[in-house]
Amino acid sequence: MKIPFIAKLTKKTFILIPAIAATVFSGLYLMQFYGDLEYRIFDGFLGMRPEPKQSTLIKLVDVDNGAIDLVGSWPWPRDVMAEGVMRMRELGARTVSFDIEYVNQSNAGIDVDQLKNKLPADFTQGFGEIQGNVNDLIDAVATGAISPKAALRYKNDLNAGIDDTRVKLIGEVSSVARDNDRYLGGALRLFGSAYVTVNVSNNESEAVTTIKPSKETERFAVDRIKADRDSALEATIMSATIPQIAEGAKGAGFVNVLIDHDGVRRRIDILREYDGKYYAQLIVAPLLSVLGNPPIEATKSTVTLKGAHLPDGTVKDIRIPISSGAQTLINWPRADFYGSFQHKSFSELVNLKRLEEDLSGYLRNIAEMDIDTGTQGRPYRDGALAVLALEDKASALKAQAMATGDQKATDAWIAGRVEYLAAAKKFLAGGSDKELTGYIDMAIRKGAVRPADVDGAREVIATVDKLYTQARESLQTLSDKRAMLSSFLAGSMCIIGWTSTGTTDLGVNPFHAQYINVGTHAALANTILQGDFLSEAPVWISIVLSFALAFLIILIQRNLKPLQNILAGIVAMILVVIGTFVLFRFTGIYIKVLGPALTVFFTGMTNAIVKYLSTEREKSFYRKAFATYLSPDVINQLVADPSKLRLGGDMKHMTAMFTDVRAFSSVSEKLTADRLVALLNEYLTGMSDIILDMRGTIDKYEGDAIIGFFGAPLEIPDHAHLALEAAVKMKRREAVMNEHFVADGMSPNPLLTRIGINTGDIVVGNMGTERKMDYTIMGNNVNLAARLEGVNKMYGTWILASDATKSEGEEGMLFRRLDRVRVVNINTPVQLWEVVDILADADDATKAKIAEFHQILDVFETKDWNRAKAGFEDFLKRWPEDGPAKTFQKRTETYLGPNPPPEGWDGVFNLNEK
Repeated sequence: MKIPFIAKLTKKTFILIPAIAATVFSGLYLMQFYGDLEYRIFDGFLGMRPEPKQSTLIKLVDVDNGAIDLVGSWPWPRDVMAEGVMRMRELGARTVSFDIEYVNQSNAGIDVDQLKNKLPADFTQGFGEIQGNVNDLIDAVATGAISPKAALRYKNDLNAGIDDTRVKLIGEVSSVARDNDRYLGGALRLFGSAYVTVNVSNNESEAVTTIKPSKETERFAVDRIKADRDSALEATIMSATIPQIAEGAKGAGFVNVLIDHDGVRRRIDILREYDGKYYAQLIVAPLLSVLGNPPIEATKSTVTLKGAHLPDGTVKDIRIPISSGAQTLINWPRADFYGSFQHKSFSELVNLKRLEEDLSGYLRNIAEMDIDTGTQGRPYRDGALAVLALEDKASALKAQAMATGDQKATDAWIAGRVEYLAAAKKFLAGGSDKELTGYIDMAIRKGAVRPADVDGAREVIATVDKLYTQARESLQTLSDKRAMLSSFLAGSMCIIGWTSTGTTDLGVNPFHAQYINVGTHAALANTILQGDFLSEAPVWISIVLSFALAFLIILIQRNLKPLQNILAGIVAMILVVIGTFVLFRFTGIYIKVLGPALTVFFTGMTNAIVKYLSTEREKSFYRKAFATYLSPDVINQLVADPSKLRLGGDMKHMTAMFTDVRAFSSVSEKLTADRLVALLNEYLTGMSDIILDMRGTIDKYEGDAIIGFFGAPLEIPDHAHLALEAAVKMKRREAVMNEHFVADGMSPNPLLTRIGINTGDIVVGNMGTERKMDYTIMGNNVNLAARLEGVNKMYGTWILASDATKSEGEEGMLFRRLDRVRVVNINTPVQLWEVVDILADADDATKAKIAEFHQILDVFETKDWNRAKAGFEDFLKRWPEDGPAKTFQKRTETYLGPNPPPEGWDGVFNLNEK
């Protein structure tokens, strides 16, 4: 039997159904949620493409936790960065880009080298000259070489010399203070290919500095460019790095990023326009230099680098596809920030500077020794001074290079550094220390040294040996570090950014919810260097495809049977998705697939439904199809496998957790029913959320108690560790909630939770009747977890775990060993472990406390009750509230009294309470 209006409708399906479906699903591209779904599909497609190769030219120098620990909290004095940059240039880095915005002036710094080395040397020399002149004059008068009256003629000359020395030394003292901003600018000038940041945008909030455009910043604009109108975002706001630093840079690039409205970074601008000039993105600016500064042609669809010189020696045009908004898609690596590209901590450069200072200090100490070797002179001092003179010469060349930016001066400085280190190696290997110590030793053996001075002479030998050994070791370490860093930096494009735990420069990319944004620049540079580009087809292509495929599926379905109609719709949708992926996989072109796929699917399904509804059989099928395709998908597993509704369970290796609030009945007696319910609901929510967040399952609630488990229904290999970590976090959440409960009067006193955890083979499944069943756990290992929760009160602990749980989940956790016990109804002895904290979060005092407890417990287990009692009593003086220590201290008193343990006691305690 046919339904009349359906019979009429089938005559129009050829036009109405595909037209309506294509219109609806194309129109949804105007909705944000639809765009977000399309982004998710793009991310999935990107994850299935081959991993992009990673250029070895790109190197990341991270201001990471190690660097922060070494130097101090961020931001650093800018001379630290300056010294690191100069060492990068010395060791062969090709370019350096700062993903750090220097938008404010910093405080003056101290020239440590001037303060520690040059200034003391100048004071020594100046006062030495004064002392020498005075001594010469006094000696001349004393010997009669000149008369006292004639000596007066030298008074003015002596005073003039003193005045000159005073003026010179005052000048030297004032030079200790240093403008660190200009010093960093000089370091960039010495480097020759350093790049800083500018902000080019239409957003006032992104104008992070008041430093406005000037001729200094205008020189950072791309100079060899031919651009069509609308080929780049036209900005109205521009701000820059402070001039003291920017003036030393070769170029600059903008760091502004337009993020997709779902918060993910998928694309980035290559160019932005401001006041008729074009500026490159931060990493693009040095990349242009590396590629031979090719001319640029920019259109709405491509940015072409004409005749680019690639690192492998090939010369070709690089065509960067541009999507909507004048941006290009980034071909992200799938690894996280530290797993992609090559990294070095900035601390390596800081350490290098410190090693250099150590070596210089040792050489100065050698040069300052004053040991008369008779006719042999002082070759050790002369040699050290000669080496230090080369260091001073290199420093002067560095100052010249910093001031002028002359790369010949930079090259001369680098050569001077090599010469200095080579001279230091030759000097330290030349045996001057052996000559000196040999001379002293010979003098001792020949009796030329007074007996009273022999010990002092031998101390001098030891001092010389130690000083030379330290100098050689310092030089060797320095040489090894330089070789390692040179291998890493040579010829590379370096990006410096703040990546430590405290950084706020975090974003989201298609593969990671937290990604340090410095990696964005590396990913973009890699995309361009590899030529592995992605592009996004305009949305109108998807719309045209939707209409074409909708009518095509209708044609295909015209002569098919009902079941074949359904299969055709499903297969057509799958083929659309596969086809767009294959296109994306091999060409990098992404066509928005959601509209075409849904259009084909719903066109096919609707056409099949309408054709079935035209008869009573079709009407029956319509009901089934409606229920099949349009009902909520909340019980997928039961639909896929109805046998799961059967009673029964499976034996699984998993972890059970029992919790209970201490003395909750005393709390409940003081609260009205509605206040008790509110308190309990909030407490159980906080505790349960942590279990669920750690991938656990809530079995049931018994008043204030929670029964949970880890490892079912889904298999979780690290279920024991997750349960342990969840327990620690539950106690932390409890502390926060208790502040609120007590402060707001929700509870008369804090809620304190005891937790028991055990791991083993457990029966899990649906228990009950056919009409009422419960997914739950049972078995001896469940009972043991429940007993462990109660055992906490015996020891004054809050979290107890069995040895099985500790063995499987101990990595990263801090435990305290307690007794081996037999709990009620369980005969097998159980080793008790108190779960103290997550190891990474525990402070040194806590770790030391636990270690000390274990030492005393070791004594206890040897049955030396007197020593154990004394140990626990001393322990309690420092931690008087420690529950386990109290328990064991009382036990030692018992054993020393009338009730010692029986002969042959195996160390296992029987607990008679639940």
